Parts: sequence; structure tokens; C-alpha cells
Amino acid sequence: ETKFYLSIFGSLHKNHFNGVNFNRFTFNDILFQIDHLCTKLHLNPNECRFVNLEYGFNLLVRFSPIEYLKENLLNYRGNQFYRFAPGNNNISIGYYCPTTQYRLKIYDKSLQHNKAQHLLRIENSYKKMAIPNRMGIRTLADLTNPGLLQKLQNELLRTWQQVLLFDVTAVQNPALPEKDKLFLHACKDHNFWKGFKNKRSTRQKKKERYLSLLLKYGSNINVHSE
Repeated sequence: ETKFYLSIFGSLHKNHFNGVNFNRFTFNDILFQIDHLCTKLHLNPNECRFVNLEYGFNLLVRFSPIEYLKENLLNYRGNQFYRFAPGNNNISIGYYCPTTQYRLKIYDKSLQHNKAQHLLRIENSYKKMAIPNRMGIRTLADLTNPGLLQKLQNELLRTWQQVLLFDVTAVQNPALPEKDKLFLHACKDHNFWKGFKNKRSTRQKKKERYLSLLLKYGSNINVHSE
């Protein structure tokens, strides 16, 4: 017996807005796109299984995302961020951090599309489906379930909370002791955290000290609650 399968690549978000994904994409838009896709191609959404999945937030901010990331982005769970390769305009728009299951991407969406409003994009790109599968997300039909979409949102928020950010105002605070200033400067160097790659408890203690110093001497804008 001959069997056939259909592979579909693309973005529901981009399909909804003629190739761009900086607009607000609502739950009703998701439902419309899934129905449109399945109706036009005669598909059953319960039989359309994901082999990878990418989703994220577009956040409207009051600052240049790329400049903010250059100055403040340190690491994700001790893992280094890498700069995007330059695009057709020879500009790199952000950073990514690869893991075994997925790639975390944080970048300047407004720079990508030459928009006046500043848009910061935070994105999980799953190249393997183990984590979404554990959340109950396996098929296109699962994206019509608000409860499962909430799980995806919570997962991305947890990911973001584990991103370590710098705060230059802490270093500039005259009340900061010299030894703590040296420690904060050391924390900006990826090699500092790389030294604790296989020492999880030590890295956690260093992180707790780092965050406590930012809370005490910084502006607190770049400190996630633990």
C-alpha cells in the first residue's frame, strides 16, 4: 500500500498579514487561519502533527531593543547568546541561544521591518517537540485550545525569567563597594559563567549574589523575580 504525507512549512501569523508578523495576532486570528488552512487544503487539524514549532511575543517598548540587548543581555541559564548573522541589509537584529531542544531568540523586530515603533521580540523555536508534547501540544487542533496556548505562554515567560540581564546603574551607584563592583564587572564576561557550567549550585549562588546586588544598588528594571 502506498502512503503519502504532506509537509507544510510557514507561519500562521505571516499568512494572516500577507507575509509579516509584527502585527497583533489574536486567538480569533489563530482560529481563522487554522480553519482557512484546513478548509482550503481539505485537512483534518487533528491529523496535522507538528515536527517543530516556533512562537513568541512582540513587546512594544520605549527604547531601542537592539541597543538594550547589546548593553544588557548576558546569558540564559549560563548559556551564551550569539549574534544573528547580518541580513540582506547587512544589519544584525538580535541574539539567539541554542539548546538541545530549542533555540531562544531575542531580537529587534522593529529593526527587522524598519518600523518607527520599538518592538522587542522574544521567541522559542522548538526543533524537537518533546517539551510542547509534554504540555499536550501535538497537532494543529491543539492550538485551538486556550488552555494549551496558556501553557505555551507560561513556558515562554519561564524562559524569559531565566535570562540574565545587566544593569549599569548598579555599577554607577557610588554606594556600591569596590569588591562588589569588580564582581558585577566580572559577571558581564561570559567566561565567568562558563567556569560554573558543570557546577550548578555554585552558579546559582553567584547568580543570587548578582541579583541581590542589582536589587540593592540598581534600578531593578532588569531583575526577574526568582
